[in-house]
Amino acid sequence: MTSYNAILTLNRKHAGAALADEIHDSDLDAYHVVTSADDRGRAQIIITISAENLPQAITTARAILARFTDQVRMDVMSTAEYDRADVPIPALISVTEAAKTLGISRQAVLSRINNGTLAHTTVGQGYAIPAAAIRK
Repeated sequence: MTSYNAILTLNRKHAGAALADEIHDSDLDAYHVVTSADDRGRAQIIITISAENLPQAITTARAILARFTDQVRMDVMSTAEYDRADVPIPALISVTEAAKTLGISRQAVLSRINNGTLAHTTVGQGYAIPAAAIRK
């Protein structure tokens, strides 16, 4: 068995809480799910699956992610290939750090995340915010 990653891009903005709730209320947790946004701000769901080969991984990913009807793109690749991808990783800060930097409450930062007005990445059931997204 080989490990594969599937990246599903949705036709909606990445508004963390709603997508996180949708995912965590499902059976997707078994697939080490992570959410983020693409370079256009569209929501992405990334899962890890085991399969014998790429065609099997694609079929499995399509079945697991079929509930998301607003799909615009799906990429499936071996985890080794995914790890080699030349994707810049932005400096991330916590919700608490963002609140301190902005001079607002932690709840206000969470509200901006939930409203889709603050870029973020969902990691597990928490949030990480690109440092570049924080402007005073």
